Amino acid sequence: MPTIERVVEYAVAPERLWAVVADLRGWQDWLTVLREWATEPAETLVQGARLDGVITVMSIPMTVTWTVDVCDPPRSLVLSGPAVLNSTVTLRADVEPTATGSRAALTIDVDNPLLVGPIAETLMGSIRADVDASMTNLESRLA
Repeated sequence: MPTIERVVEYAVAPERLWAVVADLRGWQDWLTVLREWATEPAETLVQGARLDGVITVMSIPMTVTWTVDVCDPPRSLVLSGPAVLNSTVTLRADVEPTATGSRAALTIDVDNPLLVGPIAETLMGSIRADVDASMTNLESRLA
């Protein structure tokens, strides 16, 4: 399963970082792969909640019916859902305190037996660029 993870430290309290990471309604402001929500996210997340969103990978829009697999405030949020070609996309955001603020880890997994070789490398390169841009956008959102 191709996985992209990026970890960045921010000079903000973990509670502030979590408030932004866990606010799905604000994801379009920083998470570059999210094109739009088809279902308005709830203000308070609970495990098992479902919502529809459109993500964009390599400029190709894909509808994903997300399920909140883990919601462990203020530490971890995991959403997963089916996408095109029998893929499953999992997005994980983790927050932890550091000596100077907090650390966020953003992980995107794409599970599909067809994703091997050059196809997987191209797709994951695009996702890697989106994750990098998202973490930069997150920093701007925290300012």
